[in-house]
Amino acid sequence: MKLGLSVGAAAVLLLALAAPAGILRSEEGTAPTPAPPSTTPAPAPAPEPVAPPASPPAASSPAAPNPAEDASSQKSEPADPRALAILNKAKSAMKIQPPRFGRSPHYMMMTDSTAEPVCRSVLSLAEQYRSRFAEYWAGKVELAIPKDRGWVIIFADHYVYRYQFGAGEKAVASPEPLVNGIALSIEGYSKKQEAYEALRYACFAHLVENLLLDTKDATGSVWVVQGLGNFFALTPGIDTEKPEFGRIQMSPDRREFAYRKMLAEYGGRVTLSDLLEDKQVKDFTESQFLYQASCWSFVHFLMQGDGEAGRKLVQGYVAKVRGGSKGFAAFVSLLGDESLSSLEEKWRRYVQKTITR
Repeated sequence: MKLGLSVGAAAVLLLALAAPAGILRSEEGTAPTPAPPSTTPAPAPAPEPVAPPASPPAASSPAAPNPAEDASSQKSEPADPRALAILNKAKSAMKIQPPRFGRSPHYMMMTDSTAEPVCRSVLSLAEQYRSRFAEYWAGKVELAIPKDRGWVIIFADHYVYRYQFGAGEKAVASPEPLVNGIALSIEGYSKKQEAYEALRYACFAHLVENLLLDTKDATGSVWVVQGLGNFFALTPGIDTEKPEFGRIQMSPDRREFAYRKMLAEYGGRVTLSDLLEDKQVKDFTESQFLYQASCWSFVHFLMQGDGEAGRKLVQGYVAKVRGGSKGFAAFVSLLGDESLSSLEEKWRRYVQKTITR
């Protein structure tokens, strides 16, 4: 399952080429052409400007950024080669060369889109979701603070994003934990509900993995990344200052509705032990979607349906992952006197009463 190093040297090198916060420009300084207002969503409030960190002296003429350039003269730590590989792959796949760049307080943006209002909106929403996430966990868990900005990688069309970048056939947006951020196709905004749900999930899954679990590799913890990612992404009002955590909003155009139908018909096929071991149902066409629905329903049960005990299990598991343990054994060790079968039975009742009724 694709889920997901902070980019030290690469962030410094590309930040030196970025325009003021939220504004895109190519390295030659060519202004992008805004998309028609009628075809783009209204942008969220722009991120506040931040001063760029110190960068190497500028060359006499603009040069294409090279994320893999030797950074021995930089103060930041060397960039992870896996992260640099993702950035180089994204850069080479983009239709506009060199790509355009932007920045916000927590993210660098790379894009080949000329639709500046949409790109600014995506960057602003990423910052907004990060704020909602931090507010929720304040006083509960101390989130990790990456040293460098993460990345928001925006492609102009689906084909490049899905096949050349490798996001997958049906992807609209995806968490990219190796670069502390997300990737998406701007074409996804043609279907606003689907696009915004995908964007929200990508952002929150990245935040769960990078800030909450403080890791770049969710192997063994896919259930909590997908479950919490959707718990936040599907919270009514998450785009506002008053999100309604715990409330499930059912309507035919929302992902919860599709999850409900899947769980009502096939939910029993996913056992709790398989879910905790990142195992999908074999020989089932919709196994990935069923697994996602099961992760969401189980985490929703823990966060809302099992009182304080469920939330303590989630926080306890986060502590385990940060301490170097993860997976089935790490979760079971938190149960105390309660058996896994007892917890699974309570989860099934919660799904029947709250989700599939």
